[in-house]
Amino acid sequence: MPMLEVYVGEDQFLPAGAALGFYGDDGWNDPIGLGEFNGRTFVTDPGGATENFECNNCKLLTTGSWSGVGGASGVVLGQVGSGLLLDQVPNYLATLNVRFTHGQNCSVQNAVLFAYDGNNPDTGPSRRGVCSAEILHTGEVQDNTGLGDDVWHRVNGRINAIDLIDSPGTSGLRPDGPLTIDTRHDWYVAMSASPTRPGDKSFAWMVELEYA
Repeated sequence: MPMLEVYVGEDQFLPAGAALGFYGDDGWNDPIGLGEFNGRTFVTDPGGATENFECNNCKLLTTGSWSGVGGASGVVLGQVGSGLLLDQVPNYLATLNVRFTHGQNCSVQNAVLFAYDGNNPDTGPSRRGVCSAEILHTGEVQDNTGLGDDVWHRVNGRINAIDLIDSPGTSGLRPDGPLTIDTRHDWYVAMSASPTRPGDKSFAWMVELEYA
């Protein structure tokens, strides 16, 4: 039976009914300033009332030598640091591990990820900018050997979805490239959010794919 699951941290399952909460640098319940991005990320309930597991935090960096040319390419991992480039982020430090499993070997293609308002996948989140980048770096060292996105993408609504690599296989190792078949396929995604108006904001995100 095909199944799509989400993991956070290094291998922490995100159960049904749980949600991610994005907060400021001071942690749980610290609001993110307007135009700023998340300093801490937690598993919580959909209403954001319960503090649970703290996830890997990926904070979009728009200033300094890591901001890139033609789009923000920098990221702060965790709570402190001057930043690094997206292609230096190892898979295990991404915000999300999106995992597709099947009882039989299969290939996967045309996978996309995007954020939306929770009702209509074509409508982006209200009063919040959500940015994502696919991470493709199977090593454990933070160096620029990654092959994923080199800039962040605003993923507000299906029209702004990011493409995820075809058939990544278990742990994204992809031994046969796009022809890889496996009972498990893992994608790794960095996610960062910024409010455009005061107050708590909620949004949903979706992954769509084809398998054979």
